[in-house]
Amino acid sequence: TMLQPLVDNKIISLIKPEGGFFAFFKTDQADATDLGMSILHKEKVSLVPGSSFGPSGAPFLRLCYARDAEYLEEGLRRIVNFFM
Repeated sequence: TMLQPLVDNKIISLIKPEGGFFAFFKTDQADATDLGMSILHKEKVSLVPGSSFGPSGAPFLRLCYARDAEYLEEGLRRIVNFFM
């Protein structure tokens, strides 16, 4: 996965999705809402804060990957660029 550098550097943790169109990854933030907004403003990639799914989701961000491969790859590249 293109997010592997972030996993390797312990920036996020990710369990490979087995179905559906969403990846839910854990950040090191207690509430990832501000992090998601920073990614949106800097890299123009929209992620849904996990807190939208309840309090236990707060440290997570959700990525929808139901996109054409070229758009998905560009979005993932931008997410990695944000952290690296």
